Amino acid sequence: MITADKVLSERQLKKLISKLELEKSKAYKLLSSTITKSLPGETRIILDYYFFALISMTGLRVSEAIQLECGDIGADYIIIRKELSKNKKKGIVYFGDKTRKLVDELIEFYSLYLNKYNSNYLFPSHSRKAHLNRSYAHRRFKYWLEICKLPTHLSIHSLRHSYATLCLDKSLQLTFVRDQLRH
Repeated sequence: MITADKVLSERQLKKLISKLELEKSKAYKLLSSTITKSLPGETRIILDYYFFALISMTGLRVSEAIQLECGDIGADYIIIRKELSKNKKKGIVYFGDKTRKLVDELIEFYSLYLNKYNSNYLFPSHSRKAHLNRSYAHRRFKYWLEICKLPTHLSIHSLRHSYATLCLDKSLQLTFVRDQLRH
């Protein structure tokens, strides 16, 4: 059951994403001013922004997001492969123009700054041989909650709850929200 203590309010979510976006912009400036175009800390900040923004804009589960592959993304949808799904069923998550722009920016980032990017994963681990580690993603989320002075009892899954709550607040049909969350 979704309770208020498991959801970021619209204001809190905006604060988190705005802070991530600000830090992403700073990190981009640093990366573009260096010759090597390889600063691990800045790269991580940029990927944090895209990772948390994508979850908040689509309601993906953490396990689905960390294992997303480039081929899972279509023009306006994400295919959730059955091996990633909690209920072991293939699913589709639809998204709009803002999410499309976000994904395009992420792919452009890889082509501009990670020359040797050779991973199928949208969010690779540091070694780029595997997907992002779930516990690492949770630690990064807690880090950003602290930076933004938001309640640290929240988890990444709170972004999924927040997505659902905001969809319902915007009067989207319950069946749409259910289908988006694959319940």
